[in-house]
Amino acid sequence: MRITNIKIDGFKNLNIDMKVTPTVNILVGENANGKTNIIEAVWLATGCRSFRNLKDKDIVDFTKDRATVEITYTTRER
Repeated sequence: MRITNIKIDGFKNLNIDMKVTPTVNILVGENANGKTNIIEAVWLATGCRSFRNLKDKDIVDFTKDRATVEITYTTRER
C-alpha cells in the first residue's frame, strides 16, 4: 500500500491537504506543530485505535463539531 494523499480537518490541531510523493517524505516543523498528530491520524485511519489511548472527544479540535481524516492510497491487491 502506498499513500498518495492525506486530508485532515479538525483532528487535534490539523487542517491539511497533503500530496504524498512516491519516494521519501519528511515531516519538518517546530515542537508541538502537529507532526506526530499526522502520523496518529494515519494510524487511526487504518482502523486501529489511537496509539495515545485517547478518548474520541480528545482527538477532535475543541472549536469544531467533528474531525475528518481521509487517506487516498494505491495497492497492488485492489
